[in-house]
Amino acid sequence: MTNTARVSIPTKQRNHQLQIYEQEQMELWGETPVAENPDYLSRQLITYIGNKRSVVFLH
Repeated sequence: MTNTARVSIPTKQRNHQLQIYEQEQMELWGETPVAENPDYLSRQLITYIGNKRSVVFLH
């Protein structure tokens, strides 16, 4: 068994790092986050089911 030293980051610094990370993630969305398009999800589900059926009938 190896003995590894744990480094504790002070809470204030950890919270600041978390705030920076969350801000960077929100910037990936642009101005405002947009919900998924339900029509797109429906078409994807229909395609998935259709592909599964074609595989079942091939065997």
